[in-house]
Amino acid sequence: STLSSSSAASDVYKRQRLGFAQALMSDSQVLLLDEPFSALDPLATRSMMELIRNLARDGKTVVLSSHLLSRMEEVCDAVGLIHRGALIATGTVAEVLGHSNARGRGLDDVFIERLQGGDATGNKMGEPER
Repeated sequence: STLSSSSAASDVYKRQRLGFAQALMSDSQVLLLDEPFSALDPLATRSMMELIRNLARDGKTVVLSSHLLSRMEEVCDAVGLIHRGALIATGTVAEVLGHSNARGRGLDDVFIERLQGGDATGNKMGEPER
């Protein structure tokens, strides 16, 4: 039912927030966050993005793993796109977007373009960038 799936999503969100709070309390210099935007509504997503930006401004290294490449584009300084364990693109967001036929589009487009046979630099999926 809708109520039970809404409750399950709320539980996931609460566990996610608790885990994030525990990571912040440790005052680590490096944080690894897996799918930090999953199960978040737009307001919570915006708050999470701002928190991540603030951590980076405070000198912390924040490593994110996510399928939501548009969010990564908004919050990350550098990205690595991985497919089946192979790094298919790496660099600053601007570099990854700039070395692509996907100019004017996003990281999702770069990822899909690489899977479909390469990019403007002649790189094929799974090959290191030149």
